[in-house]
Amino acid sequence: MTTRSPPNAQVDLSLSNRKRKPSPPSLSNPPSPSAISTPLKSPPGDAGSKVEKRKNKKLKKAETKAQNDKPPSLSFAGGELRKRKGPISVEEVRDVFLYLFADGTPTKFLVIENPRSVLRAVLLLVPGISPEAIGVTDPPIGSAYPITIGAPDTSKIPVINSCYSHACPTRATGEPTKLHSVLTTLLQSPVSSEQKRKRLLERQQQKFSNDDPSTYVLDMPDMLDNGYPIPSYVGEGLSANPESIRATSSWPVAALTAQTRENGWVETPQTARDGALKVVSIDCEMCETEDGKVLARVCAVDFYSDKVVYDQLVQPDKPVTDYLTQFSGITAEQLAPVTHRLPDAQAGLLELIDKNTIIVGHSLENDLRVLKLAHPRCIDTSIIYKHPRGAPYKPGLKWLAQKWLNLDIQMKPSGHDPEEDARACLALLAKKMKEGPDFGVFKQDIESIFERLSKSNGRHGKGSTSAVIDHGNPRAWHGAKATAAVSCQTDDQVVAGVIDAAQNHDFVFGRLLELSQALGWTTPRAQPNATSPTPTPTPTEPDAPTIEAAYAAVNARIATIHKSLPAGTVLCIMSGNGDPRNMSALNTKKSRWDGMMRERKRPEDIPQAEWWTMEQGRLLEDATERAKRGLAFFCLVTNTEFPGVYPGEDHSWDFDKFKEKLHVEVRGGDDEAVDFDLVGVDASIANAFRRILIAEVPTVAIENVYIWNNTSVIQDEVLAHRLGLVPIRADPALLDFPDGNTTDRNTLVFHLSVTCSRNLGVAKDETDPAVLYKNANVLSGHMEWNGVGEQVNDFGNNPPRPHNPKILLAKLRPGQELGMELHCVKGTGQDHAKFSPVATASYRLMPHVLFRQPIPSELCDKFVSCFPAGVFAVEQDAKGRKKVVVKDMRKDTVSREVLRHKEFEGMVELTRIRDFFMFRIESSGSIPAPNLMPMAVNVMRQKIAKLKAAAENLYVNRDA
Repeated sequence: MTTRSPPNAQVDLSLSNRKRKPSPPSLSNPPSPSAISTPLKSPPGDAGSKVEKRKNKKLKKAETKAQNDKPPSLSFAGGELRKRKGPISVEEVRDVFLYLFADGTPTKFLVIENPRSVLRAVLLLVPGISPEAIGVTDPPIGSAYPITIGAPDTSKIPVINSCYSHACPTRATGEPTKLHSVLTTLLQSPVSSEQKRKRLLERQQQKFSNDDPSTYVLDMPDMLDNGYPIPSYVGEGLSANPESIRATSSWPVAALTAQTRENGWVETPQTARDGALKVVSIDCEMCETEDGKVLARVCAVDFYSDKVVYDQLVQPDKPVTDYLTQFSGITAEQLAPVTHRLPDAQAGLLELIDKNTIIVGHSLENDLRVLKLAHPRCIDTSIIYKHPRGAPYKPGLKWLAQKWLNLDIQMKPSGHDPEEDARACLALLAKKMKEGPDFGVFKQDIESIFERLSKSNGRHGKGSTSAVIDHGNPRAWHGAKATAAVSCQTDDQVVAGVIDAAQNHDFVFGRLLELSQALGWTTPRAQPNATSPTPTPTPTEPDAPTIEAAYAAVNARIATIHKSLPAGTVLCIMSGNGDPRNMSALNTKKSRWDGMMRERKRPEDIPQAEWWTMEQGRLLEDATERAKRGLAFFCLVTNTEFPGVYPGEDHSWDFDKFKEKLHVEVRGGDDEAVDFDLVGVDASIANAFRRILIAEVPTVAIENVYIWNNTSVIQDEVLAHRLGLVPIRADPALLDFPDGNTTDRNTLVFHLSVTCSRNLGVAKDETDPAVLYKNANVLSGHMEWNGVGEQVNDFGNNPPRPHNPKILLAKLRPGQELGMELHCVKGTGQDHAKFSPVATASYRLMPHVLFRQPIPSELCDKFVSCFPAGVFAVEQDAKGRKKVVVKDMRKDTVSREVLRHKEFEGMVELTRIRDFFMFRIESSGSIPAPNLMPMAVNVMRQKIAKLKAAAENLYVNRDA
């Protein structure tokens, strides 16, 4: 008996969403070491307690090894960032690297999984990178939330958009109207609690004598750190016993020692003349020649007698280009009659001192270098007294004299007096001896991060190594405590230095300045060896070609660094701050106004354009706040150990190169099928399009069938399923996906009402049912669309209909009839195969036959016969000899027949072009074949947008 559906019964053709019962965990495989719990310890006195301890130790070691073997990962802590009231500080960026390679604590804004697996860390400071430069909008002031970076084609520095997913807003330190040095903030850190305790203990245990200046003699590490020339008899001992130098000493001993043996250098004799302690203060004045600064005057004052023991003008060996009179006090008239040369001055000083003599001076290494004199016992007032801002800053002699001696020096308009400076150094030493070592020291408890790295246990049980690659002379400034410091004149030199240092240093710092200089944010120093931490900001207006070239150059430099770093390296790029030009211009105007006020000028005597108002004060504070805003980018450089990567090849992704290589060419087709080539993409992309075509391009199909009359021999369920497979030609873009409610926005309604009857007047001997009966065959063309609501206007001249009106649905005989309503909805192949728009969607790689040797004339015909017809052909050359020519490689199926013949061995190689995909799409009829690939591309775009949103949630909100 045939089962009938009651009137208005619904037959649901949608696939059920079945869920599998979860399988119980398998116990057949033991857990990995990282998952093994530590066994309970045996009770005291248990004979197996030692065994258990050994087991526990092994298990812990296995857990640690398993953890260290896991690759590292970086992600922003979304929960923490949501709670913040301001952007990430420069100090927090610095703390990331102290956590990785020193004794720092984990940062709250950045989650680092498996930090011990991080191999290297490179920090690049690149002023000039702004939100506008990378194609994103400015974040709100005070926002800490990372900014999602767009596609590379929206950026002036596309390598950042390719290598980084987010930009993290940062804020530099400063005052309401001033911006502090980002470089100093970044490369200095507070002393750790443990180090503070050590320093306090050292101060408490420190003993000093107020009559013994030896307390303040620089030890050898301090001399090395500050670039003092080292006598050969001291340097050789240090080189033979490197453990005698603390880890912070970073000047190469051999280099500082070797210079004392050449180019006119002298050193204090190794023997002492007598046992009396001598303390002599030396100060030199210099002039400029083509060789740089050279000695022009030297003065020495004895500490105990307070007498000048040596004072001599010195004639430079080469013509003076600048007497530097405003500083040195030296004039051409003074030097004209002088006959003393540098060797004479050296001999005169060596008569006064021996190896036990203490030489006092301010930044004394400069005086000794210009004297070309190496001496082992030195007191430097720029070291025993501290700058208020701490290292690496050094206090000036004039400031020290005024601050601690209440003495004004260097006030003469004719320039410095070396005797005055030498006496000031002795007075500072005497004050220090009287008050004690803590006098003149500001208890800021800060230190260079390079010193902190070197003193920490590090990653390998010893101090972490570091390198500074920067413009100017980093060794004399912020890189004094680094393991290596490289002085550069150009950004290209910085790039080369960073790449070289990253191969064997744990932490590398580099700074690229040419972008900020091109933008007018900073100007290069006139002196190439300047030791100031940052170039001087200046409000200049750059030209467009210069800016464009600078962006292209910095993009290439960052890309070069990124692809040259070893796998497992954290690469952080910081802009540090924003555009300071507006702030600088307003500060300049304010300074002029303040100067005029100090001169007691009346406002009416000052042009109104130069007035300083409260409104401008607010503008200055706003400009300063904007100048403090910067960006930081974090990424982990990974290797190429994944499928589809071939050793020795460059797999870095470049958007411009991708655009150049991408090629799509339609080979032919019609509404039923289309052939096209997709060139320049990875196999994963080609396969993604194939799967999208099969399962994710939406179509319209019959989903619900409401049957009120069916007297045919076919069952309701079978008929309903046959109807569901009828391709419906309707634009899916005009419908919404079903949401549980049937509306004119998500459902198309068809009616199928057919009755079979006899044809009158048919010949008695006729046997064809199509002639004997009316509507003997129920076809898809009998389905009639019933447009409702706005559907008639929406679909216009292209109403929904079955693609093929001649699809047989059922057979009827007189007296039988069908009556039903069909509801079509929008769906994808993931829901049911009936929604798939393609009969087939396939691709294959373009075959390629590589000829290693020419095919001999007598073998050409046999060679061609080894391949499908039409792949190769035999032609004759100008001399009548046969040759093989390619006709159509598309017809080749990469036949291996040719490889079975020994006569062709070594002549050809069968390959395929890796990124050349030949697609063929055959439509099921619901959508014209030429429209399918554009629809697949649109689906791909939507998937990418969802993926980016999901990645952002995973990357940023993991702790939410």
